[in-house]
Formats: sequence, structure tokens, C-alpha cells
Amino acid sequence: MNLFIYHLLVFVLTSIKTGHSNPGGAPVRACASMMADHGNTSPQQCSSKYTVESDKSEYYASDTVHITVRGSTNNDQFKGILLIAKTKTSEQIIGTWSTTNANIKTLSCNDIANTGITHNSASDKSSIDAVWYAPSIVTQESIVIKATIVQSYSKIYVDCFSITLTAKTVNLT
Repeated sequence: MNLFIYHLLVFVLTSIKTGHSNPGGAPVRACASMMADHGNTSPQQCSSKYTVESDKSEYYASDTVHITVRGSTNNDQFKGILLIAKTKTSEQIIGTWSTTNANIKTLSCNDIANTGITHNSASDKSSIDAVWYAPSIVTQESIVIKATIVQSYSKIYVDCFSITLTAKTVNLT
């Protein structure tokens, strides 16, 4: 009996894939690096399979910006997503997010609620929609909405997709 358990244990341990996937969403530690935690998986070369779209190219204080991530065709689906807004030069996470899809959720980066968007299941997605809220005080820096897209466990696109939003201030003269 002990020999059987030993062989079973060896079989199970050698069958386990190294690394971790995150079917319930990106971990908070991914906010800074934008990297998926999939073991030794390296990011893929950038691809035109996906697009990140915005309803605006500029933002004002307390503005709302609608962001859509989609496959270029109906066949270009993805399993995971990480969306973060960062200042262009200092790369500080800025603004907050809300979800409009049932298959995504907000993420609390740097212990600040709703500062990122991630998936909540590993189901195939053809698109997701989210809303980014600009801070009440506009920085003079442009904001970059960055996306990491997980097509599959071994196909991850990091920093391939982004949108730049130019800061605008209201002139009260």
C-alpha cells in the first residue's frame, strides 16, 4: 500500500504545471509590472489581434472616459485582462475605475480601491467595457491607459496596447 501511495504522489507532483494562473483576476502585485503571474511564461511579441479604444483623447478634472478592449475579429478572444491608468512620465497609478461587464472586476492597486480592472473568470471574452474616472485635480501630464491581455496561459501580451489621454484644464477667463 505504501508503494502505491508513493507512486501516486510522484505521478501527481510531476504532473502539476509550474507557475500559477489567475482565473479569478490579476493579483495586486501585477499593478506595477503589468506582468501576468504564469510561471516562466514570457510576454509575446506585440500583435494586432486586439485593440484598446477610448471615447475621448483628452480628459478634464473629474472626467469619465469609456474604454473598450476587444479582439480585432470575432475569433480573437482573450481570457484575461489588466487595465491600469498611469501618468506618462512618472508611471504613477492615477484615477479610478468602474465595471460595465459582468466578466470583469475592479482591482485595488497600492491599497487604493478601484484603481485597476481585471477579469473575474478565465472564460473567453470577445470584448470588455470599463469606465475610467479622472482625478478631481488634473495633472499636467498625459495619462496612459495600459493593457495586458492574456490570450491563453502561454500567450500574454504586456504593454502592447495603450491609449494616451492628454490633460486639459478649463480656462475660466
